[in-house]
Amino acid sequence: MYLKTAAFGLFLLAVPHLALAQENGLNDSINKAVAEVVKTGAGTETVKEEIPSKPSKSENVWYHSSQVALGIALVMDMKTTASAINNPLRVSYTDCTFSCNTVRTIATFSEGGWATSVLGIDGRNTKGIVAANVAGGASVLIASHFLSKKGGNWRKLAIGLNFVQASLNMSGAIGNIRKVNAARATLVPAGAINIRW
Repeated sequence: MYLKTAAFGLFLLAVPHLALAQENGLNDSINKAVAEVVKTGAGTETVKEEIPSKPSKSENVWYHSSQVALGIALVMDMKTTASAINNPLRVSYTDCTFSCNTVRTIATFSEGGWATSVLGIDGRNTKGIVAANVAGGASVLIASHFLSKKGGNWRKLAIGLNFVQASLNMSGAIGNIRKVNAARATLVPAGAINIRW
């Protein structure tokens, strides 16, 4: 950047001399103009900018690990959410409590996270919920990217932001798995036989 500023300043100072040289056809006036600019150092003013320090290797490892953790957690959350909503539990079993009858039950799920409560998306709208959650994860990644470019404590904040979002997505994925397992436990009574999922 400093070189570009200096070169532009040299150009601006040399233009009037170049025009004079073209009119008179004098090559030595070009040489004088260039020598004068180089001798005076005109246009080489330096502007001191704060350049962020390069992150250490450990900061790079933590930052990239936080990005990977967020990506994996987001994929797991979206996979379990879509799976729970789109694949209702169907179970068929024989209940011999009073008499042996074949019973078929279905359990369906709906999303209960921030996409339904904050954005008002229907809990059974898989595409809307997944799109909202992916957009939320992507916005966190973008924000952390810009924060990390500032360096220093901003980069540490970006790392923390990624890990917090990753833990939220991972807890959502674990919650989805627990909901499915709890529904399985409540769908089939204790004395059931010949269980088919």
